Amino acid sequence: MSGIYHKAAKDGLLEVLRHVNKRDANKRDEDGMTPVHWAASCGNLECLRILCAKGYCYFSEDGEKDDIYVMRPFPSMWNCRVFHPYGLDPFSGDARKLQGFSRSLEILTYMRSEASRLGMQSGNECSGNKRLDEICAVIFPWDKKELPTPLELVNGVFHFHPKIYEYYTSHPEDKGYLRENKLHFHIRRNKHNVDDSAVDYDEHDRDHDLEKTPCLNSIFGMDFPSKDEQWMYEDSRKFYKWLQPIMYPSVAIYVGEGKFNPVAIFMLAQLAPGWVGGALTAYIWT
Repeated sequence: MSGIYHKAAKDGLLEVLRHVNKRDANKRDEDGMTPVHWAASCGNLECLRILCAKGYCYFSEDGEKDDIYVMRPFPSMWNCRVFHPYGLDPFSGDARKLQGFSRSLEILTYMRSEASRLGMQSGNECSGNKRLDEICAVIFPWDKKELPTPLELVNGVFHFHPKIYEYYTSHPEDKGYLRENKLHFHIRRNKHNVDDSAVDYDEHDRDHDLEKTPCLNSIFGMDFPSKDEQWMYEDSRKFYKWLQPIMYPSVAIYVGEGKFNPVAIFMLAQLAPGWVGGALTAYIWT
């Protein structure tokens, strides 16, 4: 990361970004990232709002440089750091819908806090991601029996720029990576050889076919705990076992492939009647 505005976008320094000019806002660092890229990948919503409001983003409507956006309206985020569609009122439904929302939010806040506590990031394991990305949470109302298709997600639940979802427009049959079985998980071996732990470490780490045996680790990647953090092995196993039935069945949807870098990754499941949600993170391709 090379510039003050790149760092401000990554660290959420709003006052710094209010003074950014167009040249600096579009300047790429050594990783090929602009401040907008950093704000989006780090989940700094208010930073992204500032940059996008000034016209610093990826696509323009009909070639007009003063109408540039990725998605519009941009999603919002509650204080519990769960993303949701702009204008969503979770209290507008009946008692059953509200009960489902309460249960879903409980799942997502725990999922996010535990993943953070355990140092899990996208890119740690079983991933084509060329860097490490934070795992965020996302929720939206959904009354259909089937999980959303990519087209329904990008041009229904959220409203991305048409150039971003033009592939899905011409391929409406694409259902994303639909997983109808429980996702596999594995625990990295204890490289510190601590013998007094009761954890039964898996003998394999990356040695499995991701197409035939998709795993939770591809999004919730476990890091190698230090010698003083051996508790993470057992706690990570407990977290995966808790998450496994929740993300079943699930769908993984990639948004922005071939259009921008990093791309957005949604891993979604039915959390409760009337609500779909899960993990939102990013992948960067080389």
